[in-house]
Amino acid sequence: AITLSEKSTLTHQAVSHGNWGIALLRMGEQRAAAGEALDDLATRSRHHLGIALELAEQEFDEMRIADRMASLGMVAMLDGKLDEAEHLLTESLRRSVSLDYVRTAASSALYLGKLHLHRGDAAKSVEALRQAVAHATRGAAADILPTAQLLLADALDLGGDAYEAVLLRTTSEKLRSDNAVTRGRAAEDARQLAAKILESGD
Repeated sequence: AITLSEKSTLTHQAVSHGNWGIALLRMGEQRAAAGEALDDLATRSRHHLGIALELAEQEFDEMRIADRMASLGMVAMLDGKLDEAEHLLTESLRRSVSLDYVRTAASSALYLGKLHLHRGDAAKSVEALRQAVAHATRGAAADILPTAQLLLADALDLGGDAYEAVLLRTTSEKLRSDNAVTRGRAAEDARQLAAKILESGD
């Protein structure tokens, strides 16, 4: 896609580099969670996301600029560059809130909360994660909500508020269960629809 986009528009180039950068980021996060070496995943992700950000700036695409800043902040966090990550995620959150870009606002706040939790700063972590929950509750980032709630519970525990933490974990688990049921039903509906289409085609 990146090779093909070189003969296309700046938008296609930006999307191709951005999507590949995000894919590399997620691979890196999965490896880190499994305790495996990142190899050059963070470096490659940063390279492609940097190109995507530059192209978005050339096109004055404010929403994509905010999104790519958030992803670069996540890469910096994965790479252990916490000051850089905090700067990028804070700026992404500011821009996203200004644009009413709910999903990126929620994810930026979520990762800021994780960063402050990693540093052991309960107050800042709670503040950021409450923002993440508030944005995710608006619907455009509903899949982020249970994760934000669980992290907020951890931050509240760190700050000594065990009661609210227990309530949040209960709410989060119910939401995860409800989401799993909904996804299962949607997958079954899609399977049945595909079967009917195939049958009618015969």
